[in-house]
Amino acid sequence: MRDNKDIKRIVELCDGLDDDNPDHRDVKKYLTQFLVIKACGIYENEIDKIIYERVRRTCDEEVTSFVSGTVSAYKHLSINSIKGNILAKFSTERKREFAEKIEGSGVDDAYMNIVNARNEVAHGHDTAMTYDEFIKNSDGADCVIVELEAVLRPG
Repeated sequence: MRDNKDIKRIVELCDGLDDDNPDHRDVKKYLTQFLVIKACGIYENEIDKIIYERVRRTCDEEVTSFVSGTVSAYKHLSINSIKGNILAKFSTERKREFAEKIEGSGVDDAYMNIVNARNEVAHGHDTAMTYDEFIKNSDGADCVIVELEAVLRPG
């Protein structure tokens, strides 16, 4: 995710701000809110892309179209939604495998910390997540997407 040009630019800006300067702290707070929203948008797009690529391999355009249209109707950012609304629909084995890979590893918590921070901002609240917490969580959170892709890889 940090390869995203918008994320990369905001991270560079935040890294250049002085935490001892109150104005810089305020700017960093607002930029962190942007980061959590942008990150979750990237996660949503990646999840959709992973599912689409998996279904596309069926070489059935109508099935691919149906699944692509149906997936976009789900709000699937939470770990529970990924497991229940997506993976369980493929198979209980995919759901179990995903859960085994991420639960208890800390990446599930990191991912949900960012999703919860995004929800706070989206509902008009300030997030308690700091920039440093976003950076710490983003590395682990990205692993959730990597593991989802691995679980849905055929074979």
